[in-house]
Amino acid sequence: MLVSTSKDTIIGDADYFVALKKVEQYSLDTNKNAILVKELSLVELESLKG
Repeated sequence: MLVSTSKDTIIGDADYFVALKKVEQYSLDTNKNAILVKELSLVELESLKG
């Protein structure tokens, strides 16, 4: 589920594995169990929608 704090609403959803692949470009750090992602703009967040 993708939630926008600037719009204060749910803006969409995405398949977990598809979204995870797309979000890798925004990662600050990763390990085998987690990925740390920078704060995303509304445009960046909307680009993750399925």
